[in-house]
Amino acid sequence: MANTKKTTGKRRGPKPKKTEYYVDPRELKAELIAYYECEECTPKLGDMIHKIAHGLSYSSNFINYTYRDEMVGDALVKMYTAVTNKKFNSIYPDFKFMNLKDGLEYTYAWFCANYKTIRQ
Repeated sequence: MANTKKTTGKRRGPKPKKTEYYVDPRELKAELIAYYECEECTPKLGDMIHKIAHGLSYSSNFINYTYRDEMVGDALVKMYTAVTNKKFNSIYPDFKFMNLKDGLEYTYAWFCANYKTIRQ
């Protein structure tokens, strides 16, 4: 009798190694600071962005996503846009998150102090 093993569904490839798409946060921060100083994207920074986008595509949320390549491409564009627009915290190293109550008090105090200049 021949081996008649049924295969149903999609074939899954091997899972990528965890280190394959790992990016060291300290190295990424150093590359971002270097980019912000000279406005030149190095191949190392581009490779880091590429690794992050591909690594996220193997997350359990996206493992059966049919348009994974398009998702990775969109992620690359979004991340590069964020880098070029300088949207990362290395620009504001003193930035601290605060709870809602303190944030509202701070915002209200600022608004009251600057009301005449912002409401012209």
